[in-house]
Amino acid sequence: MEDQYKSEFSISNIVNEGIETFKTDPGSYIGFFIVGIVIPLVLGLIPFVGSLANVVIGTPLQMGTAIYANKNPRGEGSFNTFFDGFQKLGDFLIYILIIFGCGVIILFPILFGVAALIGFKKTELLNGLSNFTAPLIILSVIVMIFLIILSLLIFFTPYFIYFKDMKAMEAIKASFRLAKPILGKLFLFQIVCGLITLAGTVCLVVGLLVAIPVVRLATYHLFEELTDLKKVNIFDFENTSEEPTITSY
Repeated sequence: MEDQYKSEFSISNIVNEGIETFKTDPGSYIGFFIVGIVIPLVLGLIPFVGSLANVVIGTPLQMGTAIYANKNPRGEGSFNTFFDGFQKLGDFLIYILIIFGCGVIILFPILFGVAALIGFKKTELLNGLSNFTAPLIILSVIVMIFLIILSLLIFFTPYFIYFKDMKAMEAIKASFRLAKPILGKLFLFQIVCGLITLAGTVCLVVGLLVAIPVVRLATYHLFEELTDLKKVNIFDFENTSEEPTITSY
């Protein structure tokens, strides 16, 4: 069965959906955002273990807003719903480890180059700096562009893990397939989300209480729009020869 997904969407409409959803229950969204800040701050007080714990819980906490937005309109949402992402903690952790491993492999050439540069003796550094720096800068730019593209391709992975009940690698593949045709527009969407976050920061930081939830809600609605989340499971890897199956979440 060929992939069926939408490749057209309106950024302004998606952002407006995020705003309208936020307005339906601003207290809950703001409350959870505050909780999502407090928990990492408290854990951060624990040396080393706290930092590691924050990496582990980061994705489930970020997904809380989307999960609540999905369940609340059907009367299935409560404040505890924001923590439902932890039901997929194992799959999220595997996803994080995969991305971390890929990041190390991709960044290794730059790290090796920097280490080699630092390892030069002073005289050698002064004599060879101009010859070495230019290729390193070019390599850094290439790697940075590659990382941006990769981040766009895996953008929807956590949503596939939770809402489509996929394993980490399966979700990464699905995210690639969904994001590849819309990379340019997805990049613009992220820029818009960045500007919204910046605007929230400028508003005496308090604006982030609204900006961050709106951005997360807009991202959820984008995934919902592109995959017809409430209608059909379009990425059915187990039954690719069958007709799409109706799912409910």
